[in-house]
Amino acid sequence: MNFVNPFIALLPDAARVSDLTAVPYDVVTETEVRAIVERNPLSFLRMTRPEVNFPIGIDPHSEQVYHKAREVFQASLAADHFTRDTAPAVYVYSQSISDHSQRGLVCCYPVDLYDEGLIVKHENTRADKEKDRTDHLLAVSCHPGPLFLAYRDIAGIDAILERETKRPPLYDLTSEDGVSHQVWKISNPEVLAEIREGFSSIPNLYIADGHHRAAAASRARATLRAANPRHNGSEDYNFSLGVMFPADQLRILPYNRVIVRLPSDASTFLKELSSKFNIFETEQPRPREKGRVNLYLGGKWWQCKLEPVLGSVLDQMDVNQLQQQILQPFLGITNPRTDKNIDFIGGTDSIDKIERRVQSGEAQMGISLYPTQMDEFLAVSDARQLMPPKSTWFEPKLRSGFFIHTF
Repeated sequence: MNFVNPFIALLPDAARVSDLTAVPYDVVTETEVRAIVERNPLSFLRMTRPEVNFPIGIDPHSEQVYHKAREVFQASLAADHFTRDTAPAVYVYSQSISDHSQRGLVCCYPVDLYDEGLIVKHENTRADKEKDRTDHLLAVSCHPGPLFLAYRDIAGIDAILERETKRPPLYDLTSEDGVSHQVWKISNPEVLAEIREGFSSIPNLYIADGHHRAAAASRARATLRAANPRHNGSEDYNFSLGVMFPADQLRILPYNRVIVRLPSDASTFLKELSSKFNIFETEQPRPREKGRVNLYLGGKWWQCKLEPVLGSVLDQMDVNQLQQQILQPFLGITNPRTDKNIDFIGGTDSIDKIERRVQSGEAQMGISLYPTQMDEFLAVSDARQLMPPKSTWFEPKLRSGFFIHTF
């Protein structure tokens, strides 16, 4: 099975690429999306979050919303905002910000690899979110945003990508969050064969981000296959879009939490926690070592030392111990995936967002975690175990709209 498959992409107009591309659909709230598209009507979010084309209050999962996504996409094609490339290719996608950079390979992967477990997931998905993205894919007949994938380092691959990026890029822009994005095209058959040969030695890929996109691609493929009496496996819907990065280049940030309502006032709750844990006030919002979580309560930050545990890598992860030692016993949160009393905040500005939400009364406690480490991510994935929801926040995020795979 080939992990790397060239494809004929739809590519954005280089003169308008900054306006046409956008952040992933699932890292911004509806309010934030509406503000973005008001400032920039060309934003790709008008297609990936089509509910913002309607008044506030529209059901985002209604048929008319998905129909609008297709309408917006077709209008973009008619206006030559996106044009089809001339030949099958893969692309190099480089991102950098301050002291961090990462360089990945953009290509199509066979959906069969996901179904067979060779594209390894590390968390469960929600059926409602799977259905939403499946309905969206079937409406627009394309994969608008890539799956964020990782692989253990392959000898020679990075050298090939380094060589191919010596020439001027196809796209070169800095997004509003300060991330530099550069894209190069590779269509030379000899280089493509060299890359495919390199990836033939790996046993699997790991999903860093995009579990619902991966599941939706599988569900959409199943729907289209069932509806096609001449299905032969070579149709474009049998492939989906991904960007593959060496794991050692990736950066995982903490995926923090807020608690909407506490069972008591902040002072009483802190005393209850102090009866079990070593807790002290700190000026540092971010814990500096594993086994610590910082809590924002009563306008102050407090550090809580979790009880050490034995067991597997998964058992010892801070996000797992937060659930076992605090969320469930003290807050009654047994399923953080669906419990309305907890929300998740990722990104470089997560501390500011936590403080604002607690100070405004929108939430009553913030939780700042030590980030999941790459060796933990790989070990849990290799063991085919599942982490608690929202255990990893990979950043920078992949920009949507640079490459579109149609089916």
